[in-house]
Amino acid sequence: MRTALAIICLALLAPAAARAQAQPTPAGRTGSAPAQPETSPALGEAARLNEEVVELYAAGKYAEALPLAERVVELREKELGRTHTLVAGALLNLAAIEQKLDKLGDAKGHYRRAASALEKAGDDALRPLINAVEGQARLEPDVLSAVDLHKRALALKEKAFGPGAPEVSRSLFPLGHLNDLLGRREEAERYFLRFVEVVEKNKTLAEDDVAVAYLRLGCLASREGRRDEAAAFDTRALEALKAASDKRGPLEGGVINGKAISKPQPAYPAEAKRARAEGTISVEMLVGENGAVLSACARGEGHPSLKLSSEFAAYSARFTPTQRYLPYVSPGDM
Repeated sequence: MRTALAIICLALLAPAAARAQAQPTPAGRTGSAPAQPETSPALGEAARLNEEVVELYAAGKYAEALPLAERVVELREKELGRTHTLVAGALLNLAAIEQKLDKLGDAKGHYRRAASALEKAGDDALRPLINAVEGQARLEPDVLSAVDLHKRALALKEKAFGPGAPEVSRSLFPLGHLNDLLGRREEAERYFLRFVEVVEKNKTLAEDDVAVAYLRLGCLASREGRRDEAAAFDTRALEALKAASDKRGPLEGGVINGKAISKPQPAYPAEAKRARAEGTISVEMLVGENGAVLSACARGEGHPSLKLSSEFAAYSARFTPTQRYLPYVSPGDM
């Protein structure tokens, strides 16, 4: 019997979204590929246009940067061939711009092309190769494929920076999150634990990111009945959120909390059907100020597959961004 399944959302408003994944950034003059001399007028023109691309990207003028980035790729391909490292660098720039413009299919394809070219360049192109692989991972809709790509990025980062480097944390978090969604609890916990270890050692990310990881660890421990561990992780999460709030200081005026604009219904898993499981699942959610769900945890009673399905759906929920309002000050009070 198919059972109606509902999510009860307890939205705890977070002051900022987790920044565990790196944002796309044009490669510029040094980050995209090994330096190569500009040996023709066409390559010189490509170099000049690339400078403009980087400046426009930094200014947030992505639509203006797009045709210039496309022209850089065209010029370099004609002069150097499709697999040259300078072409790969131009493709990385183009993909980053396309991602900002929500041209995600195009961006994914260009990240893939860049990775294919950079793989042949050896260790000299290791860092731009990481950017290319991570770009694919961020845009990969299939969870299993995304896990494979993030694992590859992690291995490349460990080779380039070392296993305890801060750059490594930006692969550890998505690996923890995706394995959690897949129901791979041991792997998820291992990646989240390593994430907080690396971050707290290097002091490189905001406390908000650490708080989300601790919330996920608390949820994983709670699922397995490890109540003391779950409580300890939850305490660490609250401490991290308080530390982040203290750093920002008190806000003048007030805050208008976000309202739910999308609450997808969870699927009814085959495992739950076979067990004839039914019930209402409560999901505690941490919502960032941009309206995205940062953490979702189904606690309390309920069939495990229903809880996992409810969490999966909760991550697709969206809320209106948090708005801040300031008190009116009359001219006489100024």
